[in-house]
Amino acid sequence: MMQFPLDTLLDEQACYDFLLQVLHPDGLACPHGHPLAPNQAAHDRHRAPIMDYRCRCCGAVFNLFTNTLWSKTRYRCSTIVLIERGIAQGRQPSIWQPNWALIAGICSTADMTSKPW
Repeated sequence: MMQFPLDTLLDEQACYDFLLQVLHPDGLACPHGHPLAPNQAAHDRHRAPIMDYRCRCCGAVFNLFTNTLWSKTRYRCSTIVLIERGIAQGRQPSIWQPNWALIAGICSTADMTSKPW
C-alpha cells in the first residue's frame, strides 16, 4: 500500500515534491515525451508551487498534472494528497459524499444517477 507520510506533507512545496515523485517517477516531461531541461525556467508561476512549463522541443505547455487523472484540476497539492490518502485507506470523507467517486475518477455522472448512495 502507498505510504502517505503526513508529517512531511504539511506544506505545499512538500506536497508538490511528493506528487512529482508519485506521478512522474522518471521526471517531469511534456505530453509528447520530451524531458524537462534541468535548468529550464517556468513559463507561468501563478499557482506556485505548481509551475507551468513550455517544452523547448515542441512548444507544449505542461505541469505536474498534465496527462494524469488530475489534469486541469484547480485543487492545491495538499488537497490532492489528502484525497489520494483517503482513497488509499478506503475512507469516504463526508465532504465528498456522494461525489468522492467522481473526484477519484471511479465513476461518471451517469453512474451517479443509477447508484443509491
